[in-house]
Amino acid sequence: MMKAWSGSLFKSVLAGALVFAAQGVYAQDSAKDFTYSGERIDLTSPVMNIEYLFTETHEVKDSSVQGAAVYGKYLFQFNNYRERCAIYDLETGKLVQTIELERDKLLHCNNANFSRQYYDGSDPFPLLYISMENILKYNVMVYRLTGKEGEFRMEPVQTITWPKPEDCNCYYPNVILDNENGKIIQMGYTQNNYHVAEGNKLIIRVYPLPSWEKGDVTLTLADAEKTFELPCVTATQGAFCRNNRIYQIYGINLQEGLSLRVIDLDREKFVTCVNLPDIGIKGEQEGIGLYKEGIVMVGVDRRVHFLTFK
Repeated sequence: MMKAWSGSLFKSVLAGALVFAAQGVYAQDSAKDFTYSGERIDLTSPVMNIEYLFTETHEVKDSSVQGAAVYGKYLFQFNNYRERCAIYDLETGKLVQTIELERDKLLHCNNANFSRQYYDGSDPFPLLYISMENILKYNVMVYRLTGKEGEFRMEPVQTITWPKPEDCNCYYPNVILDNENGKIIQMGYTQNNYHVAEGNKLIIRVYPLPSWEKGDVTLTLADAEKTFELPCVTATQGAFCRNNRIYQIYGINLQEGLSLRVIDLDREKFVTCVNLPDIGIKGEQEGIGLYKEGIVMVGVDRRVHFLTFK
């Protein structure tokens, strides 16, 4: 699906971290209806550092790790089936605690983002939004976190339901929060298929973020402020939005491609693509979050990496 970086790639080991120097970091996609412009936008530095931080140690039964969210020094890691939330200290790599949740095999927990809204001003964290990415349960669950380290608690405060996939032409819907503009973004596929296929595309819809004080909300197509499509990329994974750009990881295996891409919401196009195997990441990545002006990524193998772009 993807060609290698157009320029040279040099690798060295420095202080235990892999250091990659890349020239011409733009990938070319085989989709005929778009190409990368080569403009220097976002993840486009001559030096990129990839540092292994730690491997998650919490129990995963018959599921797998999925979406993750970062707030301050904490990594909130969710499992498939909404089995549990494991909280890690990114500074030490230690497991702070796990929170057992109500297990449901229809809940995938594909992505998680913190908002800027607080249920109460004394809460330690803003509200947390978790995307189920399921055709049968096409909703977003909003949680309040309370307590102190080692005794954090989660309680549901709102469920946001997307329009039915067959009605809105958006299957496997994810949630991405645009906190800077007060928006909630739905991303999915125009076909009931999360692989590259003829006629299948990514579809992005931008809605106003409903207040949690309204209680449970069902969104309609009439609520959408913006809709656009992009060439299909296999398997949308974790994502976050910053400065009107979506940073998202894609893919499940080397054969279909593993990548980190940036979508410019103003220009409605991919503007950057990093082919993850070219920088030493060769397994499926699940969770992503912003940490210290870099990016934390968590793989299905539960290895946590920190990427910085200088």
